[in-house]
Amino acid sequence: DSTGQYLAAAITGGSGALYYSTDWGATWSAMAGVPAASSWTSIASDDSGNRHVACVTGGDIYSHNIASAHPWMWNDFTPSSTTHWKSVASSANGSYLAAVASEGAVYTSVNAGGAWTPRSNGFPAGAQWSCVESDDTGYSLAAGVYGGHIYVSSDQGANWSLGL
Repeated sequence: DSTGQYLAAAITGGSGALYYSTDWGATWSAMAGVPAASSWTSIASDDSGNRHVACVTGGDIYSHNIASAHPWMWNDFTPSSTTHWKSVASSANGSYLAAVASEGAVYTSVNAGGAWTPRSNGFPAGAQWSCVESDDTGYSLAAGVYGGHIYVSSDQGANWSLGL
């Protein structure tokens, strides 16, 4: 979130785990009901600290809402057969999401992960993505390529241009 009060962290390796903090990182709690995975690569949260989206290398993308009637339930929202997910990002309200895999397109969702759209207009085919970030609105995105460039979008990922 924009104040830093609500934080989330992914632990990769070993048994893997996802954690959250509601007090600026002073204390941490394991997230309940997290699917078993040892290769969590990224987690993002909305500004309330209630909605999370996380990805697994060699696995899927999951989301969950602590404030829902079933706070332990994680939903599998994998957009395609791609399995090498590297990074996820969320808008402030958690509705607009972005995800990148080590090879392929950038994926965006406008309904909290209910449906995903592959995006590839403006960057080279087969780009090896390493990270993605979103502004609070979910309209402006930045995505990094391994050992290369940063691409930016100002229209929820529909079009991309070289930023650096």
